[in-house]
Amino acid sequence: MKFIRLILVGLFTVGMLPAQTILQRLAAPVKFQWGVEPEYQSNPLNFSQLEQDSIANNPAILGSARTIDSGVLTGVLKIYYEPRLFGDYATRITIFSFYHYYTSMSDKNYASVNINLVQPLGNWMYAKAGYSVVPSYYLRHYRDADDQSGNTRYACTYSTDKIWAAFEHRIGKKFTAEYRGQTRVQYYNPHFTEYDMRIREGAVQLGFEPSKRWNFDLTGLYGWAQDINDLDPQNRSYRNLELTPGLAYSWPKGFLHRMSLEMAFRQRDYLSEEENDPLHNGRGQSETELNVTLYPRTTGSFDWFVYGGYRHREVESDFQHTIDLKSFTRWELGLRVTFDTIWDIYL
Repeated sequence: MKFIRLILVGLFTVGMLPAQTILQRLAAPVKFQWGVEPEYQSNPLNFSQLEQDSIANNPAILGSARTIDSGVLTGVLKIYYEPRLFGDYATRITIFSFYHYYTSMSDKNYASVNINLVQPLGNWMYAKAGYSVVPSYYLRHYRDADDQSGNTRYACTYSTDKIWAAFEHRIGKKFTAEYRGQTRVQYYNPHFTEYDMRIREGAVQLGFEPSKRWNFDLTGLYGWAQDINDLDPQNRSYRNLELTPGLAYSWPKGFLHRMSLEMAFRQRDYLSEEENDPLHNGRGQSETELNVTLYPRTTGSFDWFVYGGYRHREVESDFQHTIDLKSFTRWELGLRVTFDTIWDIYL
């Protein structure tokens, strides 16, 4: 493809440049964005209504959590760097890291790191790639199927990383299209290694900008997940389909600068036909998610925005207990405040 050839030619060209020229191409300002994000989440562990009603008689469901809801304090660090690695177009490199601290459930605390690259190719075409990693993510305390007593609950965590690549181009003056492929893996802690999973996904995003005030986009995603190991006979593989429409509106003046609205509709269907696996056998689940973000008008290096979100999962299964156990509702409300600084390293 054209954009792959351009990248290979660019890499070869950079390799042939004198050292001084390479340094000049690497010389670019580095922008840092520091931020803090207080947030409230109503149900971060995704407890079903059945589980919430049973906590009084079975508090072990909570694990180390003190309540089903929690405040969250997130530290944000983003680094922007745009060296001219390929021809006349600057490569946009973004590194961002988050640390999430949950006030009522310490096991839920986690960090994440993301690296994204965008390479303009000319004629409104862009090659994109990225990598992200979460060293440890806590779901909640579950029983270990290998524990013969069946009474002890253990913290269920997994590590995950994702690699992705995409190509974006313009269609006419007002439309854009992006095609993305990505793969990620989830490796669980020793009590739950039978849940290790590899997930592959493909997505197409269409954007439409009829004016400077309005922006619309629609993303369709299809994914398939497969068990990585065969530690037990159960099949946890699934297929999922996701449709995400979004819109944004900008005001030319006034206190409110921009508002964005995004919805997500997800359908996941498990492939298991094991009669002794009521949790996955014939199970399907649909999710609806809504997120609203408001961006006030700001000046200088200081910025902030507020947001709110709602998520609901409805489960379909031949087993009523599975429906009651895996359906849930949650919502969140938060504020992010950021401050930008620049380190000039022009040579």
